[in-house]
Amino acid sequence: MKTYSFFVFVVAVILLGCANPKPPSGGPPDKTPPKVIDFYPQNMTTKFADKKIYIVFSKWVDRNSVLNNIFLNPPLKYEAKWSGKKLYISFLEDLPKNFTISFFLGTNYADLDGNKPNEPFSLFFSTGEFIDSGVVVGKVLAKDLTKTFIYAIPTSLVSDSLKDINKIFHYRTQPNLNGIFKFEAVKPGSYILVAFSDNNGNKEFDKGIDGFGICSDSILISPVLKDTVAIIVASPKDVTPPQLFDIVCVSKNVVKLKFSEPIRLDSNFALQDFIISDTSGRKESSPEVVSLNSDEPSALFVYFKDKLVQGDYYFKLKKHSVISDTSGNKLDFKSPFRFRVPAEIPLFEPELQAKKMILSTPLQEMYVAFNIPLDTAKTNLKLNFVNLEKKDTIPLKFRWKSNFEIAFNYANIRWRSNFILIISSDSIVDYFGNKFVSRKFTQSISVADEPSVGTIQGKLLAGIDTTEGKAMIMAIGKDRTYFVHLRGLDWSFVNLPEGEYTLVAFYDRNGDGFYDFGDLFPIKFSEKIIRILDKIQVRKSWTVEEIKF
Repeated sequence: MKTYSFFVFVVAVILLGCANPKPPSGGPPDKTPPKVIDFYPQNMTTKFADKKIYIVFSKWVDRNSVLNNIFLNPPLKYEAKWSGKKLYISFLEDLPKNFTISFFLGTNYADLDGNKPNEPFSLFFSTGEFIDSGVVVGKVLAKDLTKTFIYAIPTSLVSDSLKDINKIFHYRTQPNLNGIFKFEAVKPGSYILVAFSDNNGNKEFDKGIDGFGICSDSILISPVLKDTVAIIVASPKDVTPPQLFDIVCVSKNVVKLKFSEPIRLDSNFALQDFIISDTSGRKESSPEVVSLNSDEPSALFVYFKDKLVQGDYYFKLKKHSVISDTSGNKLDFKSPFRFRVPAEIPLFEPELQAKKMILSTPLQEMYVAFNIPLDTAKTNLKLNFVNLEKKDTIPLKFRWKSNFEIAFNYANIRWRSNFILIISSDSIVDYFGNKFVSRKFTQSISVADEPSVGTIQGKLLAGIDTTEGKAMIMAIGKDRTYFVHLRGLDWSFVNLPEGEYTLVAFYDRNGDGFYDFGDLFPIKFSEKIIRILDKIQVRKSWTVEEIKF
């Protein structure tokens, strides 16, 4: 089982009039959602020639929140006026001829008690003889459905050079509280559906701020074809590359590269990718060691065998792709980068990279890392392990995992226990020959509580099209998403944390063992969803069997 930590611009002239009126107080709190109970014109009206429409609410509503949730297609200039619970929309321009007009009211408005509607409201009317009859029904999975929008974009408007989907969508809708959405009165043609979480409340998709998901293929809409689609909204995708903004010489042998955000170092990097030179560029050298430090996730330490003399240097990186952020964005680096080595720098003292360790299970081997590489042949270490519950101390054997890291085991670790590791040395010699005497290091070690986990298992009975890829199941929880492969038609999640999950069967088209949400710039379709099953409850020490979908 794998884990994946692991989701119309409207020009309006608005006359607000008086403040929101309030009904008499008293009685128990009102929990009923507001809804539209009357409207003009009738839905699907043709030959509409009026200049005004209206809607009537079941109760007093927050007027500003209503006005902020109105969308018109096409975007038309209008004036809004209130009369009690009735809202009038007066058009300030001529309506387009022979055109289907949609009025949409989203779900992110509230009544005066803060209750929000369960369903969006849509009203369709045409200035011509007929109304476009295309329909798309779907389901979207997102963390906050009240902030979720779905765009329908004509395929003909999509290109590899697309930069802003907000300028080309033709229809927009929102899901109900169960994630079901519906496009009605859609003009026949081919469309791409994009769902996004409007995290900043501007009712548009913002790259790098809003999470999104895209359909698995284009949707063909015709008067006789009703299509169904499922979309999963991912968490916001970080699209900003990391940047190197400073280089600090922390010793005569060590420079620290400081980045704008936490980074990763590609396992296939070469030391020759990292180069420093004097300002003339005639003398170049590469490091002996390059290392990350868990205490400073936004830094990279570069170690040189020979001491750097006072002066100015240039740092160059041959392959920018060896450094990326935690989202996979490659380093944005303007080479070369100038830095200075001062005349006097104190020795870089050996320290443990982390002063505290938290174990997720008592069965794992433990590792402790130093902040500098050590000469393992000349460094003498003694390890003592203090059991805080039993108040006893025992010596430990260890092995060098690298010249940074030691590994050790303690047989009597239990859930919810606490220890102190004491490392003492009469002589530590670093990789550069510097000697440090009489050093002592401590690290607290805690073991987490025993997790509350259960098992769910079942069969995937939906028909499988192997040309789409290998079928997999994912369990989407509150904080994480888990993945398993099928064994025939059977699947099983073992040791799944207690809680509620949504199960999704999908085709792993790219074979990476995870779900691909697709991309927008350029357009790349998501992996196809086979079936969705909501609200599966996992309880501690229970096995839920025979789940079929």
